[in-house]
Amino acid sequence: MAAHTNLDKIEEQLEGLRLNFLLIYLLPSSIIWLLALLRVRFLGNNYEKELELKNENWQKK
Repeated sequence: MAAHTNLDKIEEQLEGLRLNFLLIYLLPSSIIWLLALLRVRFLGNNYEKELELKNENWQKK
């Protein structure tokens, strides 16, 4: 009976470790991924605006 009780406690601890793993690794990695995506979109948008300005200036000449 005591061994069965210890197994239940071990299972509870493993569930806690799974939750910690999700919070510690998946949440920050998701945030980093999102920030990288936003940064790439920002840089691409700025590059596209520069190209449009160059084309407008070239067409005016």
